[in-house]
Amino acid sequence: MNQIIHFYNNEPVHPSGYLFEDIVNTWSDEEWENRHDFIQWIFPTKQASKFNPSVVMEYSDYAFLPWRHLERAFIRFMQFLKRNEAFMRGEDTHNDLRVTRMLQCATLTNMFNYHNCPSTGYLFIVLDALNEAGVQKDVKTLKYWFDACKGYKL
Repeated sequence: MNQIIHFYNNEPVHPSGYLFEDIVNTWSDEEWENRHDFIQWIFPTKQASKFNPSVVMEYSDYAFLPWRHLERAFIRFMQFLKRNEAFMRGEDTHNDLRVTRMLQCATLTNMFNYHNCPSTGYLFIVLDALNEAGVQKDVKTLKYWFDACKGYKL
């Protein structure tokens, strides 16, 4: 079984010893902002990253990710983003890439259909938060985000 499945079950398999429950429940926004070797575990995709090149999900593994945990990770991530001043000012930050990763993970796990959301439901939640703050992202970033949702009707 993929190590990420064990991680989601709160088993100590992360190389730095991080536990899923700690990241989602006890980490501060500063930890979410300044640590770069956890997001690949929270929102796994088929794509390797420079911080965790071995953390890659096979398509067949996605069926085993616990939906409730993915949802909790998404909620915590949105709480973090809404309090992140640079992101909410529309500045280009590594959090734009994290949004892309979250959308890719949600698409690969079919979370959109699980919640009977519109096909790009999570993207619209992100865009709504930015809109409420009066922020508009550039076209290039929006294209990445919409491309992360490919395969679903807009």
